[in-house]
Amino acid sequence: MRRALHLSTAALIAATSLFSVAAGDGDCHLARGAETADTADDLTVCREDVWFHEGDSKAGNLADTDYGSLPTFDTNAPEDSVAAGAGGGYAGSSLYQLTEEEPRAYTPTFVGEFTGDLDTLLIDMYLFAPASTLGQYMNEDPTGTLGTENFPWSVDLNLIVDGEPLISIGGQQLELEDGGNAVKRTRIAIVDILDAFEEAGLVGKSDAHSIQLEITGTGLASNAAIWVYDTTEAPSGMVFNIAPEDIPEGVFVHDMTPEWDF
Repeated sequence: MRRALHLSTAALIAATSLFSVAAGDGDCHLARGAETADTADDLTVCREDVWFHEGDSKAGNLADTDYGSLPTFDTNAPEDSVAAGAGGGYAGSSLYQLTEEEPRAYTPTFVGEFTGDLDTLLIDMYLFAPASTLGQYMNEDPTGTLGTENFPWSVDLNLIVDGEPLISIGGQQLELEDGGNAVKRTRIAIVDILDAFEEAGLVGKSDAHSIQLEITGTGLASNAAIWVYDTTEAPSGMVFNIAPEDIPEGVFVHDMTPEWDF
């Protein structure tokens, strides 16, 4: 198995120039082709760290109205704290399960752009989850302190790329971690996205891809939450093309490779 690429100085400069837009922090790695000596089948992806920012209103639920727009993401990390007046919130519930659509009024949605091919994704979200935390206290550790133990958190997640519903995960059980400042944190990594990206005809595109993330808790009574972002205390965001070995220990990993059971 070929473990690494060995480039001449000229090739390295060319590669650096080629991926300068998409690389973000410059961490690029082979997503395909490492198993062979032939470089013709190589496909390189590059990491980009992004953070969510409030739209026209601090309340994301006002998106698609005259009073607000959808929260966005870009490569600029939050620089201000809640005390300085920074931050946005998006109250989400699973009411969409009663309809055929996912209205922005209660489906947290974040939009932005990413250039390059996509093989892995880490989603890192901060939230207030009062009902789930109360359930933890009453059902898991009734004699302990409210909010001290992890409690399963069920989410539905959609990733729409250039209008194509690339990823749809329903009822995924995640863990709630202590995010500090009375906030909880939940993370999920998604790997082996490249085949779905290719099937949608998105591989090798030089233009920026439009990205739309929809994420919300499932269960009408238990998993309503306020997702928070755009502050130094709650730097919610995503990492495109995180190297698999860089996925933090303990983070749930969803593999997009289909498993057939006959």
